[in-house]
Parts: sequence; structure tokens; C-alpha cells
Amino acid sequence: MILALHTGQRYGDLIRMRWSDYDGESIQLLQSKGQRHVAIYVSSALKNMLDGMERRGPFILTRANGRPWHTSKDDKALGKA
Repeated sequence: MILALHTGQRYGDLIRMRWSDYDGESIQLLQSKGQRHVAIYVSSALKNMLDGMERRGPFILTRANGRPWHTSKDDKALGKA
């Protein structure tokens, strides 16, 4: 929820965010809707959350087993959780 509130990104962009997109000060990503590259300033609250998270895989939002939230069977798994 913090990631969504502090970045303002859509569900599809949130689940595709990778740790490599985050440099400690901003998140660089290619938005899926307009195919635009954007730099998102990371607030102190978001930075604290991201820096305190365990990095289980290449994606920021992962399941407990390290797999990404998005699956082809159920692309709304994050919202349901």
C-alpha cells in the first residue's frame, strides 16, 4: 500500500517494479500505459520501507516464497491479498 500511495503508479506498473529500478533516491521505470520513462522521487517514508525490506527476488513486490505477485492465471492477486 505504501508503494502505491507514494508513487501513484497503476497496479501493473507496481508489480513490475524491480529492485534495480530503485537507486535509494528515486525509482526509474517505464510506465505501461504511455510507454513513458518516469523518475519517481522516493519520500522518506517510502525509502524507510524499501530499505528495510528483504530482497527476495528481482521484483520489489514478491510473495513470501520470492515469486512475483503477478501470475498469468490471476493478475489481481496483489489486490486480493
